[in-house]
Amino acid sequence: TPLYSSAASDVYKRQGDIYAVANGQSNKSVNDFSDHTMCRLGQWYSSEQSAEFKHTNAFKQLENPHSEVHKNGVAALHSIQNGDKESAIKHIHKMEAASERVMHLLDEIC
Repeated sequence: TPLYSSAASDVYKRQGDIYAVANGQSNKSVNDFSDHTMCRLGQWYSSEQSAEFKHTNAFKQLENPHSEVHKNGVAALHSIQNGDKESAIKHIHKMEAASERVMHLLDEIC
């Protein structure tokens, strides 16, 4: 579905952007990364377009891991800025796990 395609693309792009900043391959700053309510998935989640899915268990579970993707990506970048590589890696792993959960839930919804 179009939602799944665009959401999946956004999730993977965000991860790629986090990796690029973490590896010094991007000049983006922490402030360039929106919170989970501002990306396309977050906007869809709170819009009328998602009304037909709001009753589903998967939809009800989506917001928390989606928020965790965003929070842990930003936390990883903060850790890198502070020179704490171990913490950055921990947050990147949490971001990846949350991303997998988001994708699984989107599979159920769509």
